[in-house]
Amino acid sequence: MPMEKRAWAASEPRGTIPPWTLQIVVDAGRRGRGFACTPALRPLRRQRGAARTIEDVRALLRPPESGSSSALVRALFWLRGALGKLFGWDPVEEGLPPESYVHQVPSELARRSSVQPGTREGPFRALYVLHGEAVSEIRNATVHAFSCMAIRPTAEGHRLYWAVYVKPVSRWTSAYMALIEPFRRFIVYPTLLRQLRDAWRAAHAEPDAATEHGGSTA
Repeated sequence: MPMEKRAWAASEPRGTIPPWTLQIVVDAGRRGRGFACTPALRPLRRQRGAARTIEDVRALLRPPESGSSSALVRALFWLRGALGKLFGWDPVEEGLPPESYVHQVPSELARRSSVQPGTREGPFRALYVLHGEAVSEIRNATVHAFSCMAIRPTAEGHRLYWAVYVKPVSRWTSAYMALIEPFRRFIVYPTLLRQLRDAWRAAHAEPDAATEHGGSTA
């Protein structure tokens, strides 16, 4: 399961990155150092039923601190939550902060979104959710981050593109990202992707013909 630290727009085929999402990438680069990590799920060989949408992916996502994650991942998120409470990194805001990109979502895009822009989804806020793509944001005292997802059909099934872009919110953002880089790159992201891949296979993959007839596959 490849995972590379590189810009989504530069690394994936033209047309993969949603047009409005590209503005997030450009803005992150213009205002300060941006971080991009593009984990890609290997395409599945077959799926039951019609072409899949981004909602099929979102339905399989579980919070990293949930019981479905490994003990190490749960411990890391517990530690982050504890530090956030101790230092006041994660204030609970009633309304939309002026820095939120919800204010910048084009009205036409907002109308087409299946989720109202600004809707709370755990610690994130949805910016938009379309048939094949979705973007959400989270802002706290450490980062202003954007989760950008797109699903595309392939000859073998579907491929998911998932990038996380981070815009600095203070002079401490770069140090914070450098500190958590090994944990997210080598522990958190691989674990989350493995869980998503397994859940996708369980929900949508058909058994191989040999298995259906009592054979075995490698």
